Amino acid sequence: MKFVIEVVRTDEGGHEQVLHRSTVDEISPRRAKTKAGQLIKTWGNRGASSVRVLNHRGEELFVAK
Repeated sequence: MKFVIEVVRTDEGGHEQVLHRSTVDEISPRRAKTKAGQLIKTWGNRGASSVRVLNHRGEELFVAK
């Protein structure tokens, strides 16, 4: 299954900026969630405030802040 992982920075006004977007091919959403956790650690020093996992329809499956 294909999932999209987006690393996002949110400013004080609530505006979101996608810092990084990647498509991953994983067996389950849980594995995509694990990869998202790794990406938020990597992008945290660059101002990332959250990460989200989307399915192939663009529906949000998971958000971590």
